[in-house]
Amino acid sequence: MTNQFNILRGMVIYGSCLALAVFLGYLLATPENRDTLIVVGLVFGVLTLPLLMRWHHPLLVFSWNLSAVMFFLPGQLPAWVLMVVLSLAVSVFQRALNRGMRFLPARSVLLPLVVLGLVILGTAHLTGGIGFRVSGGGTYGGRRYLEVLVAILGFFALTCRRIPLPDAGRYVALFLLAGVTAAVGLLVTYVNPSWYFIFLLFPPDLSAFQRAATVTGDVIERMGGLGAAASCIFYFLLARYGVRHSLGLRNGWRLLLLLAMLVAGVVGGFRSVFISMGLTLFLVFCLEGLWRTRLLPMFLVGIIAVSAATLPFMEDLPLSVQRTFSFLPVRVHPAAAADAQNSSEWRLRMWRLLVPEIPQYLLLGKGYGIKGDDLELAQNLAASGRGDTAEVAMLAGDYHNGPLSVIIPLGIWGALAFLWFLAAAGRAVYRNYRHGEPELKIVNTFLLAYFLMRVFMFFVVVGGLNFDLVTFTGVVGLSISLNGGICGPKSPDTTTPVTSSPG
Repeated sequence: MTNQFNILRGMVIYGSCLALAVFLGYLLATPENRDTLIVVGLVFGVLTLPLLMRWHHPLLVFSWNLSAVMFFLPGQLPAWVLMVVLSLAVSVFQRALNRGMRFLPARSVLLPLVVLGLVILGTAHLTGGIGFRVSGGGTYGGRRYLEVLVAILGFFALTCRRIPLPDAGRYVALFLLAGVTAAVGLLVTYVNPSWYFIFLLFPPDLSAFQRAATVTGDVIERMGGLGAAASCIFYFLLARYGVRHSLGLRNGWRLLLLLAMLVAGVVGGFRSVFISMGLTLFLVFCLEGLWRTRLLPMFLVGIIAVSAATLPFMEDLPLSVQRTFSFLPVRVHPAAAADAQNSSEWRLRMWRLLVPEIPQYLLLGKGYGIKGDDLELAQNLAASGRGDTAEVAMLAGDYHNGPLSVIIPLGIWGALAFLWFLAAAGRAVYRNYRHGEPELKIVNTFLLAYFLMRVFMFFVVVGGLNFDLVTFTGVVGLSISLNGGICGPKSPDTTTPVTSSPG
Protein backbone atom coordinates (compact mmCIF):
# COMPACT_ATOMS: atom_id res chain seq x y z
CA MET A 1 0.00 0.00 0.00
CA THR A 2 2.80 2.38 0.90
CA ASN A 3 4.66 1.62 -2.34
CA GLN A 4 1.52 2.29 -4.39
CA PHE A 5 1.03 5.62 -2.61
CA ASN A 6 4.66 6.62 -3.26
CA ILE A 7 4.34 5.65 -6.94
CA LEU A 8 1.13 7.66 -7.26
CA ARG A 9 2.68 10.67 -5.54
CA GLY A 10 5.72 10.48 -7.82
CA MET A 11 3.51 10.31 -10.92
CA VAL A 12 1.50 13.34 -9.78
CA ILE A 13 4.67 15.34 -9.13
CA TYR A 14 6.17 14.26 -12.45
CA GLY A 15 2.98 15.12 -14.34
CA SER A 16 2.78 18.54 -12.66
CA CYS A 17 6.39 19.32 -13.49
CA LEU A 18 5.90 18.20 -17.09
CA ALA A 19 2.80 20.38 -17.50
CA LEU A 20 4.63 23.34 -15.96
CA ALA A 21 7.62 22.78 -18.28
CA VAL A 22 5.36 22.74 -21.34
CA PHE A 23 3.61 25.92 -20.17
CA LEU A 24 6.91 27.72 -19.54
CA GLY A 25 8.24 26.58 -22.91
CA TYR A 26 5.17 28.06 -24.57
CA LEU A 27 5.69 31.36 -22.76
CA LEU A 28 9.40 31.49 -23.57
CA ALA A 29 8.53 31.49 -27.26
CA THR A 30 7.95 35.24 -26.69
CA PRO A 31 10.70 36.13 -24.17
CA GLU A 32 10.32 39.88 -24.74
CA ASN A 33 6.73 39.81 -23.48
CA ARG A 34 6.34 41.33 -19.98
CA ASP A 35 3.77 38.67 -18.96
CA THR A 36 6.34 35.98 -19.78
CA LEU A 37 8.94 37.65 -17.58
CA ILE A 38 6.49 38.00 -14.68
CA VAL A 39 5.35 34.35 -14.82
CA VAL A 40 8.88 32.97 -15.20
CA GLY A 41 10.02 35.23 -12.35
CA LEU A 42 7.23 33.95 -10.09
CA VAL A 43 8.07 30.32 -10.87
CA PHE A 44 11.74 30.98 -10.22
CA GLY A 45 10.81 32.71 -6.95
CA VAL A 46 8.79 29.72 -5.78
CA LEU A 47 11.64 27.35 -6.60
CA THR A 48 14.11 29.48 -4.67
CA LEU A 49 11.83 29.88 -1.66
CA PRO A 50 13.84 27.44 0.54
CA LEU A 51 17.01 29.42 -0.17
CA LEU A 52 15.19 32.65 0.61
CA MET A 53 13.96 31.29 3.95
CA ARG A 54 17.53 30.45 4.91
CA TRP A 55 19.54 33.31 3.41
CA HIS A 56 17.10 36.22 3.21
CA HIS A 57 19.05 38.41 5.64
CA PRO A 58 22.47 38.25 3.91
CA LEU A 59 20.70 38.62 0.56
CA LEU A 60 19.02 41.76 1.88
CA VAL A 61 22.36 43.18 3.04
CA PHE A 62 23.89 42.37 -0.36
CA SER A 63 21.07 43.99 -2.31
CA TRP A 64 21.18 47.26 -0.32
CA ASN A 65 23.81 48.91 -2.53
CA LEU A 66 23.39 46.62 -5.55
CA SER A 67 23.00 48.58 -8.80
CA ALA A 68 20.44 46.19 -10.23
CA VAL A 69 16.80 46.62 -11.19
CA MET A 70 13.96 44.11 -11.36
CA PHE A 71 13.38 44.58 -15.09
CA PHE A 72 10.58 42.00 -15.16
CA LEU A 73 8.42 44.04 -12.74
CA PRO A 74 6.45 47.19 -13.64
CA GLY A 75 8.48 50.32 -12.99
CA GLN A 76 11.83 48.47 -12.99
CA LEU A 77 12.25 48.91 -9.26
CA PRO A 78 15.69 48.57 -7.63
CA ALA A 79 16.62 45.13 -6.34
CA TRP A 80 16.73 46.33 -2.71
CA VAL A 81 13.03 47.24 -2.83
CA LEU A 82 12.04 43.68 -3.67
CA MET A 83 14.45 42.16 -1.14
CA VAL A 84 13.18 44.40 1.68
CA VAL A 85 9.62 43.22 1.06
CA LEU A 86 10.62 39.55 0.80
CA SER A 87 13.01 39.59 3.78
CA LEU A 88 10.57 41.40 6.04
CA ALA A 89 7.78 39.00 5.03
CA VAL A 90 9.98 36.01 5.88
CA SER A 91 10.97 37.55 9.23
CA VAL A 92 7.34 38.24 10.18
CA PHE A 93 6.41 34.70 9.15
CA GLN A 94 9.22 33.24 11.25
CA ARG A 95 8.21 35.45 14.17
CA ALA A 96 4.64 34.13 13.93
CA LEU A 97 5.92 30.55 14.09
CA ASN A 98 8.48 31.20 16.83
CA ARG A 99 7.31 33.47 19.62
CA GLY A 100 10.79 33.43 21.09
CA MET A 101 12.16 35.32 18.10
CA ARG A 102 12.46 39.06 18.74
CA PHE A 103 13.51 41.96 16.56
CA LEU A 104 16.54 43.81 17.89
CA PRO A 105 15.71 46.57 20.42
CA ALA A 106 16.00 50.01 18.84
CA ARG A 107 12.90 51.91 19.95
CA SER A 108 14.60 55.30 19.85
CA VAL A 109 15.20 54.93 16.09
CA LEU A 110 11.97 53.09 15.40
CA LEU A 111 9.62 55.80 16.72
CA PRO A 112 10.75 58.66 14.43
CA LEU A 113 10.68 56.32 11.44
CA VAL A 114 7.09 55.36 12.25
CA VAL A 115 6.15 59.03 12.59
CA LEU A 116 7.89 59.85 9.30
CA GLY A 117 6.02 57.02 7.58
CA LEU A 118 2.69 58.31 8.92
CA VAL A 119 3.49 61.82 7.69
CA ILE A 120 4.29 60.44 4.23
CA LEU A 121 1.07 58.44 4.07
CA GLY A 122 -0.99 61.35 5.40
CA THR A 123 0.53 63.74 2.88
CA ALA A 124 -0.19 61.29 0.05
CA HIS A 125 -3.81 60.95 1.18
CA LEU A 126 -4.36 64.72 1.40
CA THR A 127 -2.64 65.57 -1.89
CA GLY A 128 -4.42 63.23 -4.29
CA GLY A 129 -3.07 59.78 -3.51
CA ILE A 130 0.13 57.93 -4.23
CA GLY A 131 -0.36 57.80 -7.99
CA PHE A 132 0.87 54.42 -9.25
CA ARG A 133 -1.18 54.85 -12.47
CA VAL A 134 -2.27 51.23 -12.09
CA SER A 135 -5.87 52.14 -12.93
CA GLY A 136 -5.01 54.61 -15.67
CA GLY A 137 -4.80 57.71 -13.46
CA GLY A 138 -3.19 60.91 -14.63
CA THR A 139 -0.80 61.38 -11.69
CA TYR A 140 2.81 60.29 -11.43
CA GLY A 141 4.94 60.04 -8.28
CA GLY A 142 4.11 56.62 -6.87
CA ARG A 143 7.67 55.38 -7.29
CA ARG A 144 9.02 58.03 -4.89
CA TYR A 145 6.39 57.22 -2.29
CA LEU A 146 7.24 53.54 -2.63
CA GLU A 147 11.00 54.11 -2.28
CA VAL A 148 10.78 56.20 0.90
CA LEU A 149 8.24 53.89 2.52
CA VAL A 150 10.21 50.73 1.65
CA ALA A 151 13.39 52.43 2.94
CA ILE A 152 11.63 52.75 6.31
CA LEU A 153 10.53 49.11 6.18
CA GLY A 154 14.10 48.20 5.33
CA PHE A 155 15.22 49.30 8.78
CA PHE A 156 12.88 46.72 10.32
CA ALA A 157 14.11 44.05 7.90
CA LEU A 158 17.77 44.73 8.70
CA THR A 159 17.22 44.69 12.47
CA CYS A 160 15.23 41.44 12.50
CA ARG A 161 18.26 39.55 13.81
CA ARG A 162 21.82 40.04 14.96
CA ILE A 163 24.68 39.33 12.62
CA PRO A 164 26.99 36.71 14.22
CA LEU A 165 30.27 38.29 15.29
CA PRO A 166 32.46 35.90 13.21
CA ASP A 167 30.43 36.83 10.11
CA ALA A 168 30.60 40.60 10.61
CA GLY A 169 33.37 41.09 8.03
CA ARG A 170 31.46 39.12 5.39
CA TYR A 171 28.28 41.13 5.90
CA VAL A 172 30.15 44.42 5.70
CA ALA A 173 31.77 43.24 2.47
CA LEU A 174 28.36 42.29 1.06
CA PHE A 175 26.94 45.66 2.05
CA LEU A 176 29.71 47.80 0.55
CA LEU A 177 31.22 45.83 -2.31
CA ALA A 178 27.84 45.21 -3.95
CA GLY A 179 28.06 48.81 -5.11
CA VAL A 180 30.89 47.84 -7.48
CA THR A 181 28.16 46.66 -9.86
CA ALA A 182 27.55 50.35 -10.67
CA ALA A 183 30.49 50.04 -13.08
CA VAL A 184 28.73 47.38 -15.18
CA GLY A 185 26.88 50.10 -17.08
CA LEU A 186 30.21 51.43 -18.36
CA LEU A 187 30.61 48.29 -20.49
CA VAL A 188 27.69 49.18 -22.76
CA THR A 189 29.96 50.81 -25.36
CA TYR A 190 32.57 48.03 -25.25
CA VAL A 191 30.78 44.67 -25.20
CA ASN A 192 29.34 42.80 -28.15
CA PRO A 193 25.63 43.54 -28.76
CA SER A 194 24.87 39.89 -28.08
CA TRP A 195 25.67 40.62 -24.42
CA TYR A 196 23.28 43.54 -24.13
CA PHE A 197 20.87 41.42 -22.08
CA ILE A 198 23.16 42.13 -19.11
CA PHE A 199 21.97 45.72 -19.14
CA LEU A 200 18.40 44.65 -18.47
CA LEU A 201 19.58 43.87 -14.94
CA PHE A 202 22.27 46.57 -14.73
CA PRO A 203 20.93 49.47 -16.80
CA PRO A 204 23.49 51.82 -18.36
CA ASP A 205 21.34 54.93 -17.87
CA LEU A 206 23.83 56.78 -15.67
CA SER A 207 26.79 56.20 -17.96
CA ALA A 208 24.85 57.16 -21.10
CA PHE A 209 23.65 60.38 -19.46
CA GLN A 210 27.11 61.43 -18.38
CA ARG A 211 28.61 60.76 -21.81
CA ALA A 212 26.15 63.31 -23.19
CA ALA A 213 27.52 66.06 -20.95
CA THR A 214 29.21 68.50 -23.32
CA VAL A 215 30.76 71.93 -23.29
CA THR A 216 31.12 74.11 -26.38
CA GLY A 217 34.01 72.77 -28.39
CA ASP A 218 34.92 70.09 -25.86
CA VAL A 219 33.41 66.91 -24.52
CA ILE A 220 33.63 65.94 -20.85
CA GLU A 221 32.91 62.26 -20.34
CA ARG A 222 31.85 61.83 -16.73
CA MET A 223 31.64 58.20 -15.64
CA GLY A 224 29.29 58.00 -12.69
CA GLY A 225 29.54 54.24 -12.53
CA LEU A 226 33.32 54.37 -12.16
CA GLY A 227 33.11 56.91 -9.34
CA ALA A 228 30.46 54.88 -7.49
CA ALA A 229 32.37 51.60 -7.85
CA ALA A 230 35.69 53.14 -6.77
CA SER A 231 34.12 54.79 -3.74
CA CYS A 232 32.57 51.48 -2.62
CA ILE A 233 35.98 49.75 -2.67
CA PHE A 234 37.49 52.78 -0.92
CA TYR A 235 34.85 52.60 1.84
CA PHE A 236 35.31 48.85 2.24
CA LEU A 237 39.04 49.28 2.81
CA LEU A 238 38.32 51.85 5.52
CA ALA A 239 35.68 49.60 7.11
CA ARG A 240 37.96 46.55 7.01
CA TYR A 241 41.33 48.04 7.96
CA GLY A 242 40.73 51.66 8.96
CA VAL A 243 43.41 54.29 8.44
CA ARG A 244 45.77 53.11 11.17
CA HIS A 245 46.18 49.64 9.65
CA SER A 246 46.44 50.96 6.09
CA LEU A 247 49.63 52.94 6.66
CA GLY A 248 53.19 51.73 6.91
CA LEU A 249 55.51 49.73 4.70
CA ARG A 250 54.13 46.40 5.88
CA ASN A 251 50.64 47.40 4.73
CA GLY A 252 51.75 49.34 1.68
CA TRP A 253 49.37 47.56 -0.70
CA ARG A 254 46.38 48.81 1.30
CA LEU A 255 47.55 52.40 1.07
CA LEU A 256 48.25 52.05 -2.65
CA LEU A 257 44.79 50.56 -3.22
CA LEU A 258 43.17 53.39 -1.25
CA LEU A 259 45.01 55.95 -3.36
CA ALA A 260 44.14 54.09 -6.57
CA MET A 261 40.43 54.13 -5.70
CA LEU A 262 40.65 57.81 -4.83
CA VAL A 263 42.20 58.50 -8.22
CA ALA A 264 39.53 56.42 -9.96
CA GLY A 265 36.84 58.39 -8.15
CA VAL A 266 38.43 61.63 -9.31
CA VAL A 267 38.54 60.39 -12.93
CA GLY A 268 34.77 59.86 -12.73
CA GLY A 269 34.31 63.61 -12.99
CA PHE A 270 31.96 64.22 -10.03
CA ARG A 271 32.91 66.74 -7.38
CA SER A 272 30.55 65.13 -4.86
CA VAL A 273 32.32 61.75 -5.12
CA PHE A 274 35.72 63.29 -4.34
CA ILE A 275 34.31 65.32 -1.45
CA SER A 276 32.58 62.25 -0.01
CA MET A 277 35.68 60.07 -0.15
CA GLY A 278 37.99 62.77 1.20
CA LEU A 279 35.63 63.71 4.04
CA THR A 280 35.14 60.07 5.07
CA LEU A 281 38.89 59.51 5.14
CA PHE A 282 39.35 62.63 7.29
CA LEU A 283 36.59 61.61 9.73
CA VAL A 284 37.94 58.06 10.14
CA PHE A 285 41.41 59.53 10.72
CA CYS A 286 40.05 61.78 13.49
CA LEU A 287 37.75 59.17 15.08
CA GLU A 288 40.65 56.73 15.33
CA GLY A 289 42.51 59.39 17.34
CA LEU A 290 45.35 59.59 14.83
CA TRP A 291 45.38 63.40 14.95
CA ARG A 292 47.11 63.08 18.33
CA THR A 293 49.89 60.84 17.00
CA ARG A 294 52.96 61.30 14.82
CA LEU A 295 50.87 60.18 11.86
CA LEU A 296 49.29 63.65 11.63
CA PRO A 297 52.43 65.43 10.30
CA MET A 298 53.06 62.47 7.98
CA PHE A 299 49.48 62.73 6.72
CA LEU A 300 49.82 66.47 6.12
CA VAL A 301 53.18 66.08 4.39
CA GLY A 302 51.66 63.45 2.10
CA ILE A 303 48.80 65.78 1.13
CA ILE A 304 51.21 68.64 0.45
CA ALA A 305 53.50 66.40 -1.63
CA VAL A 306 50.64 65.06 -3.77
CA SER A 307 49.25 68.59 -4.25
CA ALA A 308 52.66 69.95 -5.24
CA ALA A 309 53.11 67.14 -7.76
CA THR A 310 49.68 67.50 -9.43
CA LEU A 311 48.36 71.06 -9.12
CA PRO A 312 51.01 72.71 -11.37
CA PHE A 313 50.03 70.28 -14.16
CA MET A 314 46.27 70.46 -13.58
CA GLU A 315 45.50 71.86 -17.05
CA ASP A 316 47.24 68.87 -18.66
CA LEU A 317 45.01 66.34 -16.91
CA PRO A 318 41.80 64.93 -18.47
CA LEU A 319 38.85 67.31 -18.46
CA SER A 320 36.85 65.04 -16.16
CA VAL A 321 39.62 65.25 -13.54
CA GLN A 322 39.83 69.03 -13.90
CA ARG A 323 36.07 69.28 -13.45
CA THR A 324 36.31 67.30 -10.21
CA PHE A 325 38.83 69.78 -8.78
CA SER A 326 37.10 72.86 -10.18
CA PHE A 327 35.60 73.77 -6.79
CA LEU A 328 39.13 74.31 -5.42
CA PRO A 329 41.09 77.56 -6.00
CA VAL A 330 43.14 76.04 -8.82
CA ARG A 331 43.50 76.89 -12.49
CA VAL A 332 41.60 74.48 -14.78
CA HIS A 333 40.68 74.34 -18.45
CA PRO A 334 37.95 76.88 -19.35
CA ALA A 335 35.71 74.06 -20.64
CA ALA A 336 35.86 72.21 -17.31
CA ALA A 337 35.32 75.43 -15.35
CA ALA A 338 32.37 76.44 -17.53
CA ASP A 339 30.72 73.02 -17.26
CA ALA A 340 31.03 72.99 -13.48
CA GLN A 341 29.85 76.60 -13.23
CA ASN A 342 26.81 75.91 -15.41
CA SER A 343 25.88 72.95 -13.23
CA SER A 344 26.13 75.06 -10.07
CA GLU A 345 24.16 77.95 -11.57
CA TRP A 346 21.46 75.54 -12.76
CA ARG A 347 20.99 74.33 -9.19
CA LEU A 348 21.09 77.83 -7.70
CA ARG A 349 18.51 79.06 -10.20
CA MET A 350 16.17 76.21 -9.29
CA TRP A 351 16.65 76.79 -5.56
CA ARG A 352 15.87 80.50 -5.94
CA LEU A 353 12.58 79.53 -7.54
CA LEU A 354 11.79 76.95 -4.87
CA VAL A 355 12.57 78.89 -1.69
CA PRO A 356 9.60 81.28 -2.03
CA GLU A 357 7.30 78.24 -2.27
CA ILE A 358 8.28 76.92 1.18
CA PRO A 359 5.61 78.89 3.13
CA GLN A 360 2.95 77.55 0.78
CA TYR A 361 3.81 73.93 1.65
CA LEU A 362 4.80 74.44 5.29
CA LEU A 363 1.70 72.95 6.93
CA LEU A 364 0.73 70.55 4.14
CA GLY A 365 3.50 69.34 1.90
CA LYS A 366 3.27 69.22 -1.86
CA GLY A 367 3.68 65.46 -1.89
CA TYR A 368 5.32 63.52 -4.71
CA GLY A 369 2.31 63.50 -7.01
CA ILE A 370 2.90 64.98 -10.48
CA LYS A 371 0.15 65.68 -13.00
CA GLY A 372 0.96 63.98 -16.27
CA ASP A 373 -0.10 66.94 -18.42
CA ASP A 374 2.15 69.35 -16.51
CA LEU A 375 5.14 67.06 -16.76
CA GLU A 376 4.62 66.45 -20.49
CA LEU A 377 4.30 70.20 -21.15
CA ALA A 378 7.52 71.00 -19.27
CA GLN A 379 9.40 68.22 -21.09
CA ASN A 380 8.20 69.44 -24.49
CA LEU A 381 9.22 73.03 -23.72
CA ALA A 382 12.67 71.93 -22.52
CA ALA A 383 13.17 69.71 -25.59
CA SER A 384 12.19 72.53 -27.96
CA GLY A 385 14.53 75.00 -26.26
CA ARG A 386 11.71 77.28 -25.12
CA GLY A 387 11.76 76.00 -21.56
CA ASP A 388 14.25 75.32 -18.80
CA THR A 389 15.32 71.82 -17.80
CA ALA A 390 15.14 73.08 -14.22
CA GLU A 391 11.35 73.24 -14.60
CA VAL A 392 11.25 69.54 -15.46
CA ALA A 393 13.47 68.74 -12.48
CA MET A 394 11.26 70.83 -10.17
CA LEU A 395 8.10 69.09 -11.35
CA ALA A 396 9.75 65.68 -10.92
CA GLY A 397 10.91 66.61 -7.39
CA ASP A 398 14.62 66.40 -8.29
CA TYR A 399 15.65 69.44 -6.28
CA HIS A 400 19.29 68.35 -5.83
CA ASN A 401 19.02 69.73 -2.31
CA GLY A 402 18.43 67.69 0.83
CA PRO A 403 16.43 70.16 2.99
CA LEU A 404 14.21 71.22 0.07
CA SER A 405 13.52 67.57 -0.81
CA VAL A 406 12.02 67.13 2.66
CA ILE A 407 10.20 70.33 3.52
CA ILE A 408 8.47 70.94 0.17
CA PRO A 409 7.03 67.43 -0.34
CA LEU A 410 6.32 66.70 3.35
CA GLY A 411 6.05 70.11 5.04
CA ILE A 412 7.27 71.06 8.47
CA TRP A 413 5.96 67.83 10.02
CA GLY A 414 8.04 65.67 7.70
CA ALA A 415 11.07 67.86 8.31
CA LEU A 416 10.72 67.54 12.09
CA ALA A 417 10.25 63.76 11.88
CA PHE A 418 13.28 63.43 9.61
CA LEU A 419 15.47 65.54 11.91
CA TRP A 420 14.27 63.43 14.85
CA PHE A 421 15.27 60.29 12.97
CA LEU A 422 18.72 61.66 12.09
CA ALA A 423 19.36 62.60 15.74
CA ALA A 424 18.24 59.17 16.98
CA ALA A 425 20.20 57.34 14.27
CA GLY A 426 23.33 59.39 14.94
CA ARG A 427 23.04 58.65 18.66
CA ALA A 428 22.68 54.91 17.96
CA VAL A 429 25.69 54.77 15.64
CA TYR A 430 27.76 56.86 18.07
CA ARG A 431 26.90 54.65 21.08
CA ASN A 432 27.85 51.56 19.13
CA TYR A 433 31.13 53.26 18.20
CA ARG A 434 31.81 54.09 21.86
CA HIS A 435 30.55 50.93 23.58
CA GLY A 436 30.50 48.19 20.93
CA GLU A 437 32.53 45.00 20.92
CA PRO A 438 36.30 45.54 20.50
CA GLU A 439 36.24 43.24 17.46
CA LEU A 440 33.83 45.70 15.79
CA LYS A 441 35.77 48.86 16.64
CA ILE A 442 37.07 49.49 13.11
CA VAL A 443 33.75 48.92 11.36
CA ASN A 444 31.83 50.92 13.99
CA THR A 445 34.29 53.78 13.47
CA PHE A 446 33.71 53.67 9.74
CA LEU A 447 29.91 53.54 10.09
CA LEU A 448 29.93 56.63 12.31
CA ALA A 449 32.25 58.49 9.90
CA TYR A 450 30.17 57.42 6.89
CA PHE A 451 26.93 58.47 8.60
CA LEU A 452 28.34 61.91 9.46
CA MET A 453 29.62 62.32 5.91
CA ARG A 454 26.21 61.49 4.44
CA VAL A 455 24.50 63.97 6.75
CA PHE A 456 26.95 66.69 5.68
CA MET A 457 26.45 65.89 1.99
CA PHE A 458 22.67 65.85 2.41
CA PHE A 459 22.47 69.30 4.01
CA VAL A 460 25.41 71.10 2.39
CA VAL A 461 26.34 69.60 -0.99
CA VAL A 462 23.62 67.53 -2.68
CA GLY A 463 20.87 65.24 -1.47
CA GLY A 464 17.35 63.95 -1.89
CA LEU A 465 15.09 62.18 0.59
CA ASN A 466 13.88 59.57 -1.89
CA PHE A 467 17.40 58.22 -2.53
CA ASP A 468 19.22 59.22 0.69
CA LEU A 469 16.75 57.83 3.22
CA VAL A 470 17.64 54.26 2.23
CA THR A 471 21.30 55.10 2.87
CA PHE A 472 20.58 56.43 6.36
CA THR A 473 18.32 53.52 7.34
CA GLY A 474 20.85 51.08 5.87
CA VAL A 475 23.78 52.46 7.87
CA VAL A 476 21.97 52.61 11.21
CA GLY A 477 20.23 49.26 10.56
CA LEU A 478 23.53 47.56 9.77
CA SER A 479 25.13 49.09 12.89
CA ILE A 480 22.31 47.82 15.11
CA SER A 481 22.35 44.38 13.46
CA LEU A 482 26.13 44.06 13.89
CA ASN A 483 26.07 45.14 17.56
CA GLY A 484 22.86 43.40 18.59
CA GLY A 485 21.07 46.66 19.36
CA ILE A 486 22.16 50.02 20.72
CA CYS A 487 25.08 49.47 23.07
CA GLY A 488 25.50 51.09 26.45
CA PRO A 489 28.47 51.51 28.80
CA LYS A 490 30.18 48.34 29.91
CA SER A 491 29.36 46.93 33.32
CA PRO A 492 32.31 46.81 35.75
CA ASP A 493 31.93 43.05 36.24
CA THR A 494 31.64 42.03 32.59
CA THR A 495 33.58 42.38 29.37
CA THR A 496 30.58 42.59 27.08
CA PRO A 497 28.61 45.76 26.39
CA VAL A 498 25.20 46.21 27.95
CA THR A 499 22.53 46.57 25.29
CA SER A 500 19.66 48.78 26.35
CA SER A 501 16.29 47.16 25.76
CA PRO A 502 14.31 50.24 24.68
CA GLY A 503 17.08 51.58 22.44
